[in-house]
Amino acid sequence: MTSLAILAVALKSLPQKTFKNIRSVFVTVDPQRDDAAITQK
Repeated sequence: MTSLAILAVALKSLPQKTFKNIRSVFVTVDPQRDDAAITQK
Protein backbone atom coordinates (compact mmCIF):
# COMPACT_ATOMS: atom_id res chain seq x y z
CA MET A 1 0.00 0.00 0.00
CA THR A 2 1.35 3.42 -0.90
CA SER A 3 1.61 6.37 1.45
CA LEU A 4 -1.08 8.17 -0.53
CA ALA A 5 -3.46 5.23 -0.16
CA ILE A 6 -2.79 5.06 3.59
CA LEU A 7 -3.47 8.80 3.86
CA ALA A 8 -6.72 8.44 1.91
CA VAL A 9 -7.94 5.63 4.19
CA ALA A 10 -6.99 7.63 7.29
CA LEU A 11 -8.84 10.72 6.05
CA LYS A 12 -11.95 8.69 5.26
CA SER A 13 -11.97 7.34 8.80
CA LEU A 14 -12.17 10.80 10.39
CA PRO A 15 -15.48 12.09 11.72
CA GLN A 16 -17.08 14.64 9.37
CA LYS A 17 -16.74 17.41 11.98
CA THR A 18 -12.98 16.83 12.21
CA PHE A 19 -12.61 16.46 8.43
CA LYS A 20 -14.20 19.89 7.87
CA ASN A 21 -11.45 21.51 9.98
CA ILE A 22 -8.62 20.14 7.85
CA ARG A 23 -7.10 22.47 5.29
CA SER A 24 -4.99 21.25 2.43
CA VAL A 25 -1.47 22.51 1.86
CA PHE A 26 0.30 22.20 -1.46
CA VAL A 27 3.95 21.24 -1.00
CA THR A 28 6.54 21.36 -3.75
CA VAL A 29 10.23 20.59 -3.89
CA ASP A 30 10.85 24.31 -4.50
CA PRO A 31 11.83 25.95 -1.17
CA GLN A 32 10.67 29.33 -2.50
CA ARG A 33 7.13 27.94 -2.82
CA ASP A 34 7.09 25.74 0.31
CA ASP A 35 5.57 28.42 2.49
CA ALA A 36 2.16 28.09 4.10
CA ALA A 37 1.47 31.81 3.60
CA ILE A 38 2.08 31.47 -0.14
CA THR A 39 -0.12 28.39 -0.49
CA GLN A 40 -3.04 30.22 1.12
CA LYS A 41 -3.15 32.72 -1.79
